[in-house]
Amino acid sequence: MSQADATAVPARPRRYLNHVEAQAIGLVASLRPEVFEATGRFARAHADFLPADLARLAEELRFFLGFLAITDRLGGVEWCLPRLVHGGSGPVALHGVVDLALALKPRDEAPEPVPNDLALGGDERMVFITGPNQGGKATLARAIGQLAYLTSLGLPVPARSASLPLPHPVLTHFPQPDDPEHQRGGLAEEMVRLRDVVDACGPAALVVLNELFSATSVEDALELSAVVLPRLAASGCRVVWVTFLEALVTGVDGAVSLVGQVAPDDPTRPTFRFRPQPPDGRSHADALAARHGLSAEDLARRLS
Repeated sequence: MSQADATAVPARPRRYLNHVEAQAIGLVASLRPEVFEATGRFARAHADFLPADLARLAEELRFFLGFLAITDRLGGVEWCLPRLVHGGSGPVALHGVVDLALALKPRDEAPEPVPNDLALGGDERMVFITGPNQGGKATLARAIGQLAYLTSLGLPVPARSASLPLPHPVLTHFPQPDDPEHQRGGLAEEMVRLRDVVDACGPAALVVLNELFSATSVEDALELSAVVLPRLAASGCRVVWVTFLEALVTGVDGAVSLVGQVAPDDPTRPTFRFRPQPPDGRSHADALAARHGLSAEDLARRLS
């Protein structure tokens, strides 16, 4: 069965009168022709009528059947029904969460998704994700956002188990290419989009931020982030923030730091797994420099 067939809503079967019923109706119509003429005009005028509730149900059935088709397609992904925690400030426990966008790609175009975990206490509101470049930081943030959004729709989620407060709304801010139709520069446009996100925050919201202010200097990015942080904290929302600013991570009290791991025998090869620990970008930079012959020792030897 194709996906189109799987998501099609069966048509309502038609029922026709038998010959006895048709003759009986004909006799009644001959007695009150004006009633049947009015009924016929009304039926012809509303031949395409469908109650709004039924139309909405048909659309929702297409959505849910389409989602079920995706779960069938991703046979290697674990699914579970999330357990909702009472109250917007409850703990979060996600185990084995994966990114659906990555899982849906052909394996010759993208690697197999690597499951990750996230555990937050009730008072932990800020999660920072750091690690080596191309190490899966944005993928993990996207996976957490997807899980939260699917939870808000009452759907199964791609994880081994999940327990979290009901997130509402789920807000995201990812880098976008410059829009030539806008007169504002890239940073100004980023700030406008970010303001819309912050204004929509509430105590039950989940905000996913990916590499804010990456087009600016480190100093400017830290200064701008220091303006955003109090607004997010005041709203009471939960934040998942992918960043290259280690000083930002260490400067926020009570923040959870998830760091991308690398292979023990090759610190330039990411494993796409994340663990809670303080950020350590210097070791990744040193490993990359050594791999390309640009370590301090290499440079000193060449210049001597």
